[in-house]
Amino acid sequence: MYTLLAALVACVVQAEIAVVCVGDSNTVGKRAASGHDYPAQLSRLLGSGYSVYAKGVGGRTMHSKADEPYEDEEEYDDAREIVEDADVAIVVSIFGTNDAKAVNWDSVKDDWVDEYKKFIEVFEALGATVIIGIPVPYLGNDVLLGNYVDMWAEIDVCPINNVMPEMIRTIAADKGLGLVDAQAAFVDAYGASSVDDWVTFWNTGHWADRVHPLDHGLGVIAQAVHEKVL
Repeated sequence: MYTLLAALVACVVQAEIAVVCVGDSNTVGKRAASGHDYPAQLSRLLGSGYSVYAKGVGGRTMHSKADEPYEDEEEYDDAREIVEDADVAIVVSIFGTNDAKAVNWDSVKDDWVDEYKKFIEVFEALGATVIIGIPVPYLGNDVLLGNYVDMWAEIDVCPINNVMPEMIRTIAADKGLGLVDAQAAFVDAYGASSVDDWVTFWNTGHWADRVHPLDHGLGVIAQAVHEKVL
């Protein structure tokens, strides 16, 4: 009996923790070199004892009434199945960039906090611990910044750098969630004067365009998530 019990305990102790990363193109690593998306970098930081799953989809929104909801995707089903099957699961959710697009924001902003709470509760109901993240800084509409001109509002009014961080902090506080502040992490990593200091961010050479950091920036996200997972 003792031997069997000890074996069962050992199995539980050795069970890997599933870390499921859900989000948009910055979870996919749209502009990353192979193996340098943030979930891959996070996996290397965490090491043994963790299995990291990349379940982001480029261009997708958290809000179900926006133009391309994440909940319509196969990756959303996969993420829930992984959580349900895991002994211990952590979900890292970083959304908001696509919800904040000019085509979406006015129609989703009033209930965005409530919708995000419901989104989180789906994973909590399956037994996951959820960590929520503030998306990376938005660099603005300057034509120097490559693709996606005018898809978001000007930097001084775009919700990504303005109202959205506080909305996400409210969600984290209300639900007692871990919070990854990617904007603060980028300001610290690159010595920017503020989240709106797009010139400093851009001049690092670590951005593909106005919303997509390259490998080094995705590593900044991975490090910030790593600190919260541990």
